[in-house]
Amino acid sequence: MVHEALKSGINYIDTAPWYGNGRSEQLLGKALKDVPRSALLHRYQSTTTWSLLRSVDIIVKETLPALLKVVQEGRARYIGITGYNVSLLKEVVEKSL
Repeated sequence: MVHEALKSGINYIDTAPWYGNGRSEQLLGKALKDVPRSALLHRYQSTTTWSLLRSVDIIVKETLPALLKVVQEGRARYIGITGYNVSLLKEVVEKSL
């Protein structure tokens, strides 16, 4: 299914350490083992505290501005974030204001 999605032009796959207690990332990693990372838009990160904080930084500095541009271009109506605990989501909102 993942390879069919890639063939049809899908290049962003949303996953997080909390989806299936990390199992979704393991399965996706196996499915994508022969796919060059440059073919995808998603960044994979471990669940360490440092990478979670780095992930928040990426969301605030890179992801949200890019998604805001997509909204401004009329290609999407809303921006949503999921997969983080409430304290990290709160931090993302506070840093993005």
